[in-house]
Amino acid sequence: MKNNQDLKLRQPNLLGIDPRILAGTKDHYETTMADTLVVADDCRRKSTFNVAVRGLRDHKVVGKRTLEIEGAKFEAFQIEQDNYLMVAGIEQAIAGILAYETSDELLSMLERKGIASETITELDSNKKLDLDVYGIPEGVPVFGNEPMLSVNGTFEQAQFPETIILSQLGYQTAVATTASYIRNMLVEFGREDMLTLEGGSRRCIFPLAASRAALIGGFKGTSLEQLALEYPELENVVGGSAGHSAVLHAGGDKEAFEKQLRSYFEIKNNDSQQTIDEKIKSGEQKKPGPTFLLDTFDSTEGLEVAISLIEKYGLSKAAVRTDSGDPLERSNYMRGRLDELGLDFVKIMVSDDLTGYKVHELLEAKAPIDILLMGTYLVNPYKLPGPVHKAARDEQVDGSVIDVCKIVKNNPAKATLPGRLEVYRVISKKDCKADRDLILMAGENVCDYLTDDDSEALKLTTQFVEGGKQVYDFPTMTQIQQTREYHLGLMREEHMRFKGAIPYKVIVSEKIKSAQQKYSQKMFGEKT
Repeated sequence: MKNNQDLKLRQPNLLGIDPRILAGTKDHYETTMADTLVVADDCRRKSTFNVAVRGLRDHKVVGKRTLEIEGAKFEAFQIEQDNYLMVAGIEQAIAGILAYETSDELLSMLERKGIASETITELDSNKKLDLDVYGIPEGVPVFGNEPMLSVNGTFEQAQFPETIILSQLGYQTAVATTASYIRNMLVEFGREDMLTLEGGSRRCIFPLAASRAALIGGFKGTSLEQLALEYPELENVVGGSAGHSAVLHAGGDKEAFEKQLRSYFEIKNNDSQQTIDEKIKSGEQKKPGPTFLLDTFDSTEGLEVAISLIEKYGLSKAAVRTDSGDPLERSNYMRGRLDELGLDFVKIMVSDDLTGYKVHELLEAKAPIDILLMGTYLVNPYKLPGPVHKAARDEQVDGSVIDVCKIVKNNPAKATLPGRLEVYRVISKKDCKADRDLILMAGENVCDYLTDDDSEALKLTTQFVEGGKQVYDFPTMTQIQQTREYHLGLMREEHMRFKGAIPYKVIVSEKIKSAQQKYSQKMFGEKT
């Protein structure tokens, strides 16, 4: 196969991760396991590791109550099972695998820690990862036990990128899933016109990953400048206005808002009124207008200041933002006051620790909001989905290959599926919507699982890496967003609603179930 330069494949983006740290970004026990096999002269047997969640968890917060019991306060969350997980972070996981290279410094450290000399030699002679990697592209909703990635190679090498993979997939998928729920709510309530902005990247450990995942999930803009440098096609969705500190620094709302407005339209102190009018007219043709943050001191008074400036300068584009108080009450008050004065073109933005369930409540109440700015609870989801990286196929000492899986007799929920797996999405003839997913052993004929009521089966699994070389043309962020819209558009409303969603059907093939049962009998002498 031609290499990625010959095919002109788009390279995956590490998002600023230093490639020198990748080989050391693993748990030490993975090195000690490799050490055990090398010393025992039992290394280089082929293995498959699947990366999947064991099932969708009750990680979706749909409500909250504060309770007081005997003087102690408690917060009680109303939770439901996730509808799905929105795949994100694949690009960085694959970028990490491709850039992985064991350094001499890491080898020296491992030698000092007592790793055997023959293992050091083995690692030194195989500094890069020689893997085949399959998986499901970003922007596709997935369900329990569906491998987001399948890593194939020697046992030693296939386990090494576990931390790289899980840290990227787990976090970005959680953020993208949360963002996609907001996107779905807007569809549910007919508010696709609402602008959704990510503004919480400064409130998390990995800002670039957070911002990227929010846009994959369905948010329309971000405040993070660096994302536009990483993905130039996103330049037009990066934006911001002013914070409370600008008001404090200027000495009050009026001083801050007027400076902001004049800067926005590049108005100079010696400009004539005609020049000012021309600059505003020209600016409004290119930009959405300034946004005034009202609540540094008092949002009601701040609104009046903003109104006076909008009228003074004759603006026809502007927005006002409230970042405190009851967003339903505040937005209703602001909309009423603006409309009373004939300023119906002024848009209303709300923020202040918005969560999914708060947004749902606002939409249910028909709050007159034009722009949602979400931060903390978008980029810090309630819980991460918890994908695992587990062995699923293993070459035996005699050269035979068997399918393996984790079987926990005292905790069946931690069981995994065996084999190198592929995922298909079956589309119904009746409504052209996704009817069910199929998890099959690689090589199984999907037609054996289709009926006359099915129009087609979309294969979700594709190959990213072959023999340690990239073979997948990574999409742009815009293309990932298009993938998201296509796949969410295939889902029926009953599986998409924020509250009370009906679980989507996922069928595991009989061949996989048989392999699971066979392995259980091998280990325990009994059926699972």
